[in-house]
Order: sequence, then C-alpha cells, then structure tokens
Amino acid sequence: PLEKYLSPNSELFLSKSGLLYNISIPALVINKDWNVRIIGSTRQIVSNDDSNELNSALLIGGIDYSSQGPNSNQPIDIKTKTIQRKEKSVQNLKYTAIEVMKIDSLFKNRNKESILLMNDEASEYNLRHLKDNSFDIIHIATHGYYDNTSVSNSLPLGYDESPFVEQSSLTRSGILLSGANNSSYFENENNGIVTSLEISEMDFSNVELVVLSACETGLGEVLGSEGIFGLQRAFRLAGAKSLITSLWEVPDEQTSL
Repeated sequence: PLEKYLSPNSELFLSKSGLLYNISIPALVINKDWNVRIIGSTRQIVSNDDSNELNSALLIGGIDYSSQGPNSNQPIDIKTKTIQRKEKSVQNLKYTAIEVMKIDSLFKNRNKESILLMNDEASEYNLRHLKDNSFDIIHIATHGYYDNTSVSNSLPLGYDESPFVEQSSLTRSGILLSGANNSSYFENENNGIVTSLEISEMDFSNVELVVLSACETGLGEVLGSEGIFGLQRAFRLAGAKSLITSLWEVPDEQTSL
C-alpha cells in the first residue's frame, strides 16, 4: 500500500516495533530506488544531520582468537561464559584482515586518519580504552554471537520484566576479540569475549557509525515496544549514533567483498 506514495529516490524512514526487528526491510526492497533508513524512534527524523564529515576510523580485524596474551588456558562457552572441558573451535577469519586493510587504504588515500588493530592488538583491553580517542567510524570484522534462549516467557505474570530481560539479553550476545579461545570468565577486563552488557558500559558518544561485520549482530531479545535487547541496544546505550548490523550468519570471504 505504501508503494503508490513513493517515487524513485524517495527517502523512507522506518521505526520498527516488536518482531519487525527480525526482518531486514532494506533486503526486501533491494530492487527499489528508495533510500531506506532504520531509526530508533521518529524523533530522529527532525534531528537528522548528514552534514558531518567522517574523517577518522578505527578498524578491527584479522584477529588471532588463539592468542595467549594475558588470558588463561581454560576454554569457555562463548554464549554463556561457562568454563568448558572440551576444545573450542572458533576459527580465525583470514578475509577480515583483507577487509580492514582495504578500508584502511581507502581512508589513507584520502588523507584521512585510520588506525588498524589486528592480531594480538585487536583485544578487548584496547577497545575498552578508547575513551581518550575520538573516531567517527568504528569497523569491527569478527565473530558475533547471540544465544536465543528466551527468558521473558518464563517470568511470572505481572512481573516487571523489562530490566530483567534487558540484563539477561545483554549477557547473551556479543563479539569475539583477541584471545577469545583461551579465555577465563574471571578475567573480565581482557578475556576476548565482549558481551553486549560490557559494550553498553563503554563510551562511544563521539562515534557516528559502528559497523559490525559479523554474524547475527542485529539479533536480540524482542520485548514489545521496548525494542530489541542485544548488540544494537548496547552500542546505542554507549552513545553510537548509527549502526550497520547483520540478522544472519555471514560468510568470511563474501562479507569482506
């Protein structure tokens, strides 16, 4: 029904609700000449400002997940952060190195600032200590995860579930950085497994755009009109203005392209 009101090059603002968060609207209209913009609320339309020039980028990729670093040798389950006895199988993503190096060259060829964090340098510690630096774009090419175990259906009727679901969901999604294969749950500052809860406590208030080039980074617990609890909400709480995320598993080489 909307199509008759839209012409080529129309700008379409969408503020999603409920299960619509799990649908990629831009993918549905990929053959249309529309500029589809997903916004957190309709108030963003009047405050929209495209005049900001993006001059600096932090690029994270080519990560060594088996880096020993300061971490222990106890493997853990990336979804629950519980210590496991069996070996983990998180593989390094070789094309993420190509991905971030190409972006780095794009910035440098335009005389713009670009900082690369790869291998051991792509650590949780370095991500946590960005507060003294201001980047317009943060691009992270890595493994993402989301444990879709629902907690909202098990709560008693009438229970004020919003804070509880948010807290639980923010611990069941995240991204992996250097040393994640050798992490210990008790090394929260630099264990290589960055939960959404940890990200929500960081400061990205100067960041215009966060690109999460990883699997399922757009997923999370959907709670009515409250929105989606996961990495999207975490980076919003941390102050990031805009995000690019994925609702699906994404292959390494094609994502790099």
